[in-house]
Amino acid sequence: MLVKERLKKQNEKNSRLEIIKSWMSSFVVTVVVVVVAVVVIPKSPEASIDNLTVFSNEVAYQVSITDQDEAITKDTLKIVLENQMEYYESRLSLGLNSGIFEGLKENTTYKMYILGDKGFGNEKLITKSLVTKAISGATITSFEKLETEESYYLDYQVNYLVKDYLNEYQSVNISYGIITEEYEETPYYETIEITDYNSNIIINDIPNYNSKIHILINALVNGEAKVLYETYYFTPFNVNSSLYISTLLSNKAIVSFYPSFIVEDIVYKVLLKEGSKVLEQRVFDKTVELDHYGIELEFLDLKATREYTLILEANFTNPETLRKENLIVNTETFTTLPSYTVSYEIEEFIDYYFVRIELNDPNQNFELAYYEVTIEGEHYPIYIDLDSSSFEDIDETTKEASFEIQKPVEEIYTLSFGIRSSINYTINEVLYKQKIGE
Repeated sequence: MLVKERLKKQNEKNSRLEIIKSWMSSFVVTVVVVVVAVVVIPKSPEASIDNLTVFSNEVAYQVSITDQDEAITKDTLKIVLENQMEYYESRLSLGLNSGIFEGLKENTTYKMYILGDKGFGNEKLITKSLVTKAISGATITSFEKLETEESYYLDYQVNYLVKDYLNEYQSVNISYGIITEEYEETPYYETIEITDYNSNIIINDIPNYNSKIHILINALVNGEAKVLYETYYFTPFNVNSSLYISTLLSNKAIVSFYPSFIVEDIVYKVLLKEGSKVLEQRVFDKTVELDHYGIELEFLDLKATREYTLILEANFTNPETLRKENLIVNTETFTTLPSYTVSYEIEEFIDYYFVRIELNDPNQNFELAYYEVTIEGEHYPIYIDLDSSSFEDIDETTKEASFEIQKPVEEIYTLSFGIRSSINYTINEVLYKQKIGE
């Protein structure tokens, strides 16, 4: 009887365990993956109030704005001047801006701030409080580039305002000096006397090579010179690089490239295209080695009488806005020459070389054969001897020219000869170039 009771209890216990196992096996285990979405908020653009001139009824400003992360939505930048009763605004652009708010109330407090939208609504980039007062002084209210066909030199209209509440200015003038990349020393200053205290002057012939213009408004007070206002303006940022075709043949083009590494991160790209197809691409940064001739690029295996396009691009950070820019600096389109064949023979004698050139040139690309003998100079080769000669016809399509080239007294020299056009200097093929005596 006791044994039966124990067996019964054991069976009940085992039954409960099986039920628990059944429950556990029926559970579905769900793994929850928590994804944390990281929203990167761009760094706020930076704004500064470089010059602020406050009079009784006017406030003139000069402000700078940069946007390194390209966070600002296009055309949303503006400067606002307001109080509880008045509101004024003016549009701004990245870089340096000048302007003036007029018709203000004297002895009144205003708030000035710069707004920009980064995609989350307008955000104040900088704020400043000011009070209008009747004080003497001067300011530049705008610096405007005038439209002109000239690209190498620029003209600007400078608007100014002078206030002399105490009637103490015996004379007033504006002086300006131009500082360029090449000449950073103290510039020469032009001085213009002014009698109209709310007008403008024109500044002509400012080099369009990243020039900086230093402007001062000066007054004579009690016989002493006094600077009323001082500021700097800049011509538009310019990548002063060039690219041109130095040699053009039927199957080859040689290009001279002169880069300017005006900013540290600038990278150039030279593209060779036929139609819309990019045939070749070359990239250069500040690590490239330069000499007096810049960089010489050879594009080979071209086809005769085909049109090609060279494009010079520059990628850089604009120092005025801190934004990345990609600029097409130069574009050159050219057509290769029609086909021709050329051969030469050179014989060396004790005192001279004899050279004979034979040319089959149905389209008359070349009129002259030439030779040059040079020695090395400090920066450029020095010519010892050179001459050219017209070709003589052998038949309707074939012609030849020959030279006797005297050996120079110098032990080390370079001998070269080739064919060229008498009209177009880019049509020039060097057939032979050898340094002798080393």
